[in-house]
Amino acid sequence: MSRTWSTIPEAERAGMRGRFALSLAADELAAPEPPADAGERRSRFDEIFAAAVDPAGRLGRPMAQALLSDVETRSSFEALLRDHALCWFPPAAAAAGEEGLDAREEAGFRVWIRPSSADPDQVYVLVRVAEGSRGRPAALVALPHGGAPVCAVLPEDVDGIYQLVEHAESPLVQAVRDPASKLALR
Repeated sequence: MSRTWSTIPEAERAGMRGRFALSLAADELAAPEPPADAGERRSRFDEIFAAAVDPAGRLGRPMAQALLSDVETRSSFEALLRDHALCWFPPAAAAAGEEGLDAREEAGFRVWIRPSSADPDQVYVLVRVAEGSRGRPAALVALPHGGAPVCAVLPEDVDGIYQLVEHAESPLVQAVRDPASKLALR
């Protein structure tokens, strides 16, 4: 049985981080310069890891583009995100209506969409944390099937519910509604 990052004691994780940083630095020093016509370089593992662990801070346009264009990078990112997520929502097995899904539930966590009475083009994306959960999510990450990842920073919760105000056609709302997309609370 393989261990997940969260089950490793902090002292051991600190040592692993140090060894990884040292190994990466040695590789960077020993690596030859890429040829001038090499084009864009592939994302390094430490960049993919940082984006998975801190999607709100590290999932910028270059990384999102790399995840969209490179299958290996996306696969690595998805595996790391799943391993470090507070809750992982796989593709939904339920059939969706014409507008898609209104709610996704997994392990006591729930993400759902409600229309706004103030503006017909506005919806609320609500996230409920499982009762008794010690972790508090900081971001909702959506991995639409065939699309670039979308990350939304969650505001402070009110009684265990986080509320985002989104445009009804935003990439985040479309991803939550799409049964083929995957979601993560990080």
